[in-house]
Amino acid sequence: MAAQAKYIGPSDNAPQQPITPGVSYRGPSMKWLMANHKFASQIIATYPMRPADILDDAELVLLRNYVEDPSRRKQILQERGLWSEDPVEREKLCGGVGSLTCWVIGREVFDGGELDMLREWFGGVGMRGNLEGVVARGREEMRGWWE
Repeated sequence: MAAQAKYIGPSDNAPQQPITPGVSYRGPSMKWLMANHKFASQIIATYPMRPADILDDAELVLLRNYVEDPSRRKQILQERGLWSEDPVEREKLCGGVGSLTCWVIGREVFDGGELDMLREWFGGVGMRGNLEGVVARGREEMRGWWE
């Protein structure tokens, strides 16, 4: 069974992402997508819409690393200097580097169904080889996409 993802566009009655210089994505806000458990689906649905997708390749590699083994969450964030046992401090660290993926990993945004959907998508024919050779960014290479 293929990962099912329905694109949620500007006319789907959801609060829209603010227009940000340098960001092509035009769709529901990240906050709304996460609160309504539609973020994973929107990542998948917008991937072919480059450059109007949500995550670039380096962020997708980071997400794939997490999705493959969510128990590595702490290790993934520690490798980037973004781990704190204090959830408030961790959120500040992750949000401060401009990596939406690190922020999502730090907050454990995805539920089991979303993780399964992403795992299936990353392992599927549509993604196989698409991220070959792409490396997830380290902390020093991340920048605020909202700036």
